[in-house]
Amino acid sequence: MPRRILVIDDAPDLRQLYHEILEDEGYEVSTSDCDLPTPQNVVDLQPVAIIMDCLLGSRPPGLRFLHHLKANTLTTDIPVILATTATQTTLGELETFLNQHHVTVLRKPFALDDLLGALAHAS
Repeated sequence: MPRRILVIDDAPDLRQLYHEILEDEGYEVSTSDCDLPTPQNVVDLQPVAIIMDCLLGSRPPGLRFLHHLKANTLTTDIPVILATTATQTTLGELETFLNQHHVTVLRKPFALDDLLGALAHAS
Protein backbone atom coordinates (compact mmCIF):
# COMPACT_ATOMS: atom_id res chain seq x y z
CA MET A 1 0.00 0.00 0.00
CA PRO A 2 1.43 3.40 -0.90
CA ARG A 3 2.32 5.85 1.84
CA ARG A 4 -0.17 8.49 0.77
CA ILE A 5 -0.33 11.96 2.31
CA LEU A 6 -3.24 14.36 1.89
CA VAL A 7 -2.15 18.01 1.92
CA ILE A 8 -4.81 20.70 2.43
CA ASP A 9 -3.63 24.28 2.08
CA ASP A 10 -5.01 27.34 0.31
CA ALA A 11 -1.59 28.48 -0.94
CA PRO A 12 -0.75 26.87 -4.32
CA ASP A 13 2.99 27.44 -3.86
CA LEU A 14 2.93 25.62 -0.52
CA ARG A 15 0.92 22.73 -1.95
CA GLN A 16 3.49 22.41 -4.73
CA LEU A 17 6.38 22.57 -2.24
CA TYR A 18 4.81 19.89 -0.03
CA HIS A 19 4.21 17.77 -3.14
CA GLU A 20 7.83 17.98 -4.31
CA ILE A 21 9.39 17.43 -0.89
CA LEU A 22 7.14 14.57 0.13
CA GLU A 23 7.46 12.77 -3.22
CA ASP A 24 11.24 12.98 -2.84
CA GLU A 25 10.77 11.28 0.55
CA GLY A 26 8.83 8.42 -1.06
CA TYR A 27 5.27 9.51 -0.30
CA GLU A 28 2.41 9.62 -2.76
CA VAL A 29 0.83 13.07 -2.38
CA SER A 30 -2.73 14.26 -2.97
CA THR A 31 -3.51 17.94 -2.53
CA SER A 32 -6.60 20.03 -1.93
CA ASP A 33 -7.20 23.75 -1.61
CA CYS A 34 -10.14 25.45 0.11
CA ASP A 35 -12.49 22.99 -1.61
CA LEU A 36 -12.30 20.51 1.25
CA PRO A 37 -12.84 16.81 0.65
CA THR A 38 -15.65 15.00 2.43
CA PRO A 39 -14.77 12.45 5.11
CA GLN A 40 -15.79 9.75 2.61
CA ASN A 41 -13.30 11.18 0.08
CA VAL A 42 -10.64 10.89 2.77
CA VAL A 43 -11.63 7.28 3.50
CA ASP A 44 -11.43 6.45 -0.21
CA LEU A 45 -8.01 8.10 -0.47
CA GLN A 46 -6.63 6.12 2.50
CA PRO A 47 -3.90 8.57 3.54
CA VAL A 48 -1.41 7.57 6.21
CA ALA A 49 -1.52 11.21 7.39
CA ILE A 50 -3.07 14.58 6.62
CA ILE A 51 -1.14 17.85 6.61
CA MET A 52 -3.47 20.81 6.76
CA ASP A 53 -3.80 24.45 7.63
CA CYS A 54 -6.61 25.52 9.93
CA LEU A 55 -7.14 28.86 8.19
CA LEU A 56 -7.94 28.50 4.54
CA GLY A 57 -8.26 31.85 2.86
CA SER A 58 -9.83 34.27 5.31
CA ARG A 59 -12.10 31.62 6.82
CA PRO A 60 -11.42 28.89 9.41
CA PRO A 61 -13.04 25.93 7.58
CA GLY A 62 -9.97 23.83 8.29
CA LEU A 63 -10.94 23.62 11.94
CA ARG A 64 -14.49 22.55 11.09
CA PHE A 65 -13.06 19.94 8.72
CA LEU A 66 -10.72 18.70 11.46
CA HIS A 67 -13.67 18.36 13.86
CA HIS A 68 -15.61 16.37 11.22
CA LEU A 69 -12.61 14.08 10.62
CA LYS A 70 -12.14 13.35 14.29
CA ALA A 71 -15.87 12.80 14.87
CA ASN A 72 -16.12 10.22 12.06
CA THR A 73 -15.24 6.68 13.14
CA LEU A 74 -13.74 5.95 9.71
CA THR A 75 -11.31 8.90 9.81
CA THR A 76 -10.71 9.57 13.49
CA ASP A 77 -7.49 7.53 13.62
CA ILE A 78 -5.83 9.21 10.63
CA PRO A 79 -2.94 11.29 12.01
CA VAL A 80 -3.26 15.01 11.35
CA ILE A 81 -0.45 17.55 11.26
CA LEU A 82 -1.78 21.08 11.60
CA ALA A 83 0.70 23.35 9.78
CA THR A 84 -0.45 26.86 10.57
CA THR A 85 0.23 30.50 11.22
CA ALA A 86 -2.68 30.61 13.65
CA THR A 87 -1.99 32.61 16.77
CA GLN A 88 -1.13 30.99 20.06
CA THR A 89 -4.45 32.33 21.37
CA THR A 90 -6.37 30.48 18.67
CA LEU A 91 -4.40 27.29 19.22
CA GLY A 92 -4.68 27.65 22.98
CA GLU A 93 -8.47 27.62 22.71
CA LEU A 94 -8.19 24.30 20.86
CA GLU A 95 -5.48 22.75 23.03
CA THR A 96 -7.71 20.18 24.73
CA PHE A 97 -9.26 19.04 21.45
CA LEU A 98 -5.87 18.88 19.69
CA ASN A 99 -4.32 16.89 22.55
CA GLN A 100 -7.27 14.49 22.84
CA HIS A 101 -7.03 13.69 19.14
CA HIS A 102 -3.22 13.59 18.98
CA VAL A 103 -3.03 16.39 16.42
CA THR A 104 0.53 17.58 15.88
CA VAL A 105 0.91 21.34 15.48
CA LEU A 106 3.71 22.81 13.36
CA ARG A 107 3.92 26.59 13.42
CA LYS A 108 4.76 28.11 10.02
CA PRO A 109 7.50 28.63 9.10
CA PHE A 110 8.87 25.29 10.26
CA ALA A 111 12.01 23.31 9.52
CA LEU A 112 11.82 20.48 6.99
CA ASP A 113 13.21 18.10 9.61
CA ASP A 114 10.29 18.98 11.91
CA LEU A 115 7.79 18.10 9.19
CA LEU A 116 9.52 14.84 8.30
CA GLY A 117 9.85 13.94 11.98
CA ALA A 118 6.14 14.57 12.53
CA LEU A 119 5.29 12.40 9.52
CA ALA A 120 7.58 9.61 10.65
CA HIS A 121 5.94 9.68 14.07
CA ALA A 122 2.44 9.82 12.55
CA SER A 123 2.82 7.04 10.00
